[in-house]
Amino acid sequence: MIHNSILSSRQAARPAWGPALVLLLCAAFAASAFAQAAPPLAQSGEAESAAQLPAKVQAKLDKLQADLKAAQSAGDARTGA
Repeated sequence: MIHNSILSSRQAARPAWGPALVLLLCAAFAASAFAQAAPPLAQSGEAESAAQLPAKVQAKLDKLQADLKAAQSAGDARTGA
């Protein structure tokens, strides 16, 4: 009888590491899987060459970029004068 009470008191005093360890391993696995699933960011030149836009969209983008450069040049000319 005494032996059973000592055994049960030891089991009650022992911390429950099992569930915490399982949660920790699951979190580590999920984090590593997420890190592998995310593709690395491409360099700006690679991203521009890889992206194929429809002709109308590309033409509009080119026009906007030209307008931006013209506005920046005009601003630079005003501040330089």
